[in-house]
Amino acid sequence: MPLEIAEFTYDTMVPDGHFGLYNSHDENATNAAWEALSYDAGAVALTQEYIDLKRLPPAQPFPWDDNKHIYFVNGYHGLHCLVSPLSAMFDSR
Repeated sequence: MPLEIAEFTYDTMVPDGHFGLYNSHDENATNAAWEALSYDAGAVALTQEYIDLKRLPPAQPFPWDDNKHIYFVNGYHGLHCLVSPLSAMFDSR
């Protein structure tokens, strides 16, 4: 069946049950991979001038610079929300 916009065809079957770094049969390796994720890179501190220029919504002030405010890139925040309960689950085993 061709996809008309990109002119791709759906002709490659992908088997269900793929195992990789984050869902390995090796539970220790999987746990280590999840725990090694860093979502700190998603935090950015922007100046008030830049915030005003881009009309960004208000944010939490940066702790040691009154002219900056902290924003989180949504994808990294999603990782944080995913990894936090996983870490608690790993710790409870």
